[in-house]
Amino acid sequence: MSKIPDDDLLNDIMRVANKLEKSPTQIEYRTHGEYGVTTIRNRFGSWNNGLAASGHTRNTAHGLSDETLLRHLRDRFENAETTSSKEFFHDKLDYGETIYLHRFGGRWRSIVRAGYDPPAAVPISESDYDSYIQTAIDAEYPSVSLLGLLRAFTGFPQGVLNEVSPDWVSRLDSDLQPTLITVPSDHIAGDDNWVAKAPTHYTVAGKTKESGLEPLLRWLDDTDGNLLTIAQAKHGILSNLITEAGLDIGPPSLRATVAAHLARRSVSKFEIEMQVGFEKTNWDRSVEDYFLYLYQFEDYCHPDYDPSGVYLDPDSGEPRRIESEATEPPESSVRRRLHTCDDTSDLDVAQHVAQAGG
Repeated sequence: MSKIPDDDLLNDIMRVANKLEKSPTQIEYRTHGEYGVTTIRNRFGSWNNGLAASGHTRNTAHGLSDETLLRHLRDRFENAETTSSKEFFHDKLDYGETIYLHRFGGRWRSIVRAGYDPPAAVPISESDYDSYIQTAIDAEYPSVSLLGLLRAFTGFPQGVLNEVSPDWVSRLDSDLQPTLITVPSDHIAGDDNWVAKAPTHYTVAGKTKESGLEPLLRWLDDTDGNLLTIAQAKHGILSNLITEAGLDIGPPSLRATVAAHLARRSVSKFEIEMQVGFEKTNWDRSVEDYFLYLYQFEDYCHPDYDPSGVYLDPDSGEPRRIESEATEPPESSVRRRLHTCDDTSDLDVAQHVAQAGG
């Protein structure tokens, strides 16, 4: 197939501009243009470069207010039916994602500020989380249960779960201090170890239930990890547990849930970072993302979160009031209720991290 001449592309941009009596956006050109927007972007380097080459004014968002940008995102996202935020920002918006990165900190945060759930890494509901945990506890093999529960209560990704060793477990028999799992630095990003708690209980709908982790960690110690290694050779353990629980989510949603329920309990930013391991695994989410999420969807302001800028109300789409003081989430406003692990002193974990060098 012969290459479309540059003049044909530019002439068609001019034709659409004359029809609309203004410089067309990418969305408008897709509706009225003869050629593909991607073809024009690839040929001239960007959509705005194509507009400039055709003699028309570039579409720019730099003079637009934060509210205008978020309203535009909200209007387009409502019926987008997208499973990829990257695809949405690339194909559905009149303005490039760079302006949203500079104004709001990226695609995920922009969508949350506009009042919608992003396509991925969103906390799941209390009942769904409980269903997953119970499915993991009831798994046929203890190795599968252990891997599934570690993912439910920590941020360990698959790569770390594949290397879990009894040597990582400490204080398992202590009645006064929580059991800790210390991931050596050579298995993660950075130079410091990753120390996470293994909670004995979790709470759902006001009921406290056993997490099932301690007996499984004792089993791991008794087997010296041999059976766990065999289980790890089987692919898709987490995906199978999620499917058996009747859920349609990806493993990142479990990490998001851990972050959100700890933040809701006003656990310190430090401990949340250690339990979820954002920087330990170079995950592209952060603690602040879930502070923002809870503030936007549950009216809960974590003590370490300072709301600023524009937030569109999830229900009305109107700019919402900013409350800078930490508040308990009203029962009537909570759209999701996640689990809480058993209470353990932040200082206790901080001291262990200091002693372990990470």
